[in-house]
Amino acid sequence: MTLNPSPQLSDAQARQFVVDARPWMSCDECFEHLDEYVDCSPTTDFEWLLAMTAHLTGCQVCREEVESLMLLLAEDN
Repeated sequence: MTLNPSPQLSDAQARQFVVDARPWMSCDECFEHLDEYVDCSPTTDFEWLLAMTAHLTGCQVCREEVESLMLLLAEDN
């Protein structure tokens, strides 16, 4: 049995698979701010808002939680 070697990616190609999640926020911290995040307006200036936005860009689990919460709130209106 012959294995085919994996192709080598250049640094530029590898960076395409990486999401810049700075400033950093953990999932636990994200969950602490979910309610505030969903309720805030685009002009809100919470100190954690940039980190939250970056976290949601890279974390599908937390992003889906925000989307679910937004759907629940939309159903109540």
